Amino acid sequence: MLAGGLGAMALMLGGTVQTAPVAQAAPRPAALTLAQLLYPEALVVRMAGTDATMAQLLASDPAMQAREDKHPGIVHAIAEAVQPLRVRSMRERMPVLWQRQAAIYGAAFTDAELATLNRFYATPAGQALVATMQSGTVPPTMTNEARLVDKVRALRPRTEETVLTWIMQEQPWEWGETEKAVAGVMTRFGASGE
Repeated sequence: MLAGGLGAMALMLGGTVQTAPVAQAAPRPAALTLAQLLYPEALVVRMAGTDATMAQLLASDPAMQAREDKHPGIVHAIAEAVQPLRVRSMRERMPVLWQRQAAIYGAAFTDAELATLNRFYATPAGQALVATMQSGTVPPTMTNEARLVDKVRALRPRTEETVLTWIMQEQPWEWGETEKAVAGVMTRFGASGE
């Protein structure tokens, strides 16, 4: 998923960084549970913020390509330096993502449907489906769950848009820490002032 490095890329390349909006009303508990099952922290952090993805995104910028040509390895070094900051930020902001996703699921499902989905996604089969980002197949014997899983899949454009918006946001500390990390790499490569 290329979206993972967009926030850090925006930070490093001088892009616009959004601030977190005011918190929403508390979601229904069953909807929050579903959001946590569908977007477990480890999976989101792993998919949204690898340093390889970040390096690929940085390398796609002409100014960063020029730096890489002049200082081989700098793009990968910047990605490595920023990666722990992005992971820290994402972990701190996971409750915000879950709350936003829960609002979507809470509006789309009844309490009974949420209970069914939570039971399914808590199983090994449900978690396997989550691990493949819901691209797997549902066993034919799970007719009620299959119908609801299809409904979850239909919500993916909205939930993925929510993830992208969330990724682009930052913690108050993030800009300064990212700037320091990038400056350290630039100095190490003799590229400061470029």
